[in-house]
Amino acid sequence: MNELERIMNDPYEFISRLSIIDKNGKLIELRPNQEQLHMLEALEEGKDIYILKPRQIGSSTLNVAYMFWKFFTSKTPMTQVFMSHKSTSSKHLLNIAKKMYYQLPSELQREIEVDNTTTFKLRDTGSELKTVSAQSKGGLRSFTCSRLLISEIAFAERPDEMMAAAIASLNNGQLIVESTANFYNDILHRSVMKIQNGSLNATALFFPWTSHNEYKTHIKKEDKFSRDHEEVDLQMTDEQVFWRRDKISKLGWEKFVREFPLTIEEAYTQTGSSYLPTQDLKDIDIVQVSSDDMIYLATPENCSELSKSVGI
Repeated sequence: MNELERIMNDPYEFISRLSIIDKNGKLIELRPNQEQLHMLEALEEGKDIYILKPRQIGSSTLNVAYMFWKFFTSKTPMTQVFMSHKSTSSKHLLNIAKKMYYQLPSELQREIEVDNTTTFKLRDTGSELKTVSAQSKGGLRSFTCSRLLISEIAFAERPDEMMAAAIASLNNGQLIVESTANFYNDILHRSVMKIQNGSLNATALFFPWTSHNEYKTHIKKEDKFSRDHEEVDLQMTDEQVFWRRDKISKLGWEKFVREFPLTIEEAYTQTGSSYLPTQDLKDIDIVQVSSDDMIYLATPENCSELSKSVGI
C-alpha cells in the first residue's frame, strides 16, 4: 500500500488534511480536536449517533468531513444527505463539503457531474451529497440514502415528523443527529434518555463546554480577577471561570446553561415558558400533580409537610 492509499483508507489521516474556513475566515487544515476525535471514533463504529453539544465545538464540521471522506473514497454509488431545520442551514453544510473538494490538490480532483445548491455528484462513481430541509416539499420521500446528518433537530417546527422521514429514507444506513438543547423533553432529550435506559440502540455523545479547549480567557493583571462566592467551588480553571462569567453577563444564566451546559441535566434545566428563574428551579426537588389538578412545588424545606397534605 502506497502513502496515498494509506491516507485514503484512514478517515483520520484523510480528514486532518482537509481545508476548512475557521471562525476568523481563514483557510486552515482541519486538525480534529478532542471532541471531534470522539465523534470520529463513534462514527466508525457504525451505529446511529445522537450528539448533544454546546455551541461551536466543530460538530457539524467533523460530521461533514466524515461524510465527505465516504463520498470521495466510495467506489460505488452512494447518496448521503445533509438535513436541517432551515434550507439555508442544510445548504451551508453542503457548501462546507464543496469547499473541501475544491481545496484538494488538482491531481486528486475528478469530474463533477452535478454541482448545484442541493446536489454535489461525482461522475465516475455516482457518489453524491445532497441537501434537504425540513421546510422543503417532498423532502426525503423521493430517494433513499446511506447516511443522513440532521443538524439542530431540536429547533425544527415538526421534529418528530422530520425524524420519522429521516429514518424511513435510510437504506440500513447511519443516522447522525446533532443539536444544542432547546427545551425539556425535546426530541433530542427523549432520544438521549432512551439510549441511556437501553430502549434505543444507538450512541449518545455529550460534551460539556469545559471539554472544549477554546472556552477559556487569559486573565491579565489589570483584570484583578478573584472568584465570587458562587464560583469558589466550581471544578474548573480560573481561565474557564473568567470565560464563563463573561458569557453569563452577555447571555444571561438561562441561555448560558442551554447553550453551554456542563451536564445533560443542566442543558434541560429551563423548561420553556416558566415564571421562575432557572436558578430558583434548581432548588425544586419534586413537581407533583395532585388529585385536585393543582400543581405543588416541593422544596427541601416543605417536602415533608407537603407530602402529608396531598398524600404523596
